[in-house]
Amino acid sequence: MILNCIIIDDEPLARKGVREYIGDIDFLYLLGEYDTPLKLIDQGDLSAVQLIFLDIQMPKLTGLDF
Repeated sequence: MILNCIIIDDEPLARKGVREYIGDIDFLYLLGEYDTPLKLIDQGDLSAVQLIFLDIQMPKLTGLDF
């Protein structure tokens, strides 16, 4: 079973670390990365996303508010 995942984090270094972690796990497939939840919302269809690696503290819209 493969889990489709995305990363939402405003810090590029944090996204890089999570991306490397995902690359080490066979059953995770990275669909995309976003520096704000607003960009993900604008994308529209989220039906393929099964797992979100989400930062809590972000400007404009926090991970908790998202």
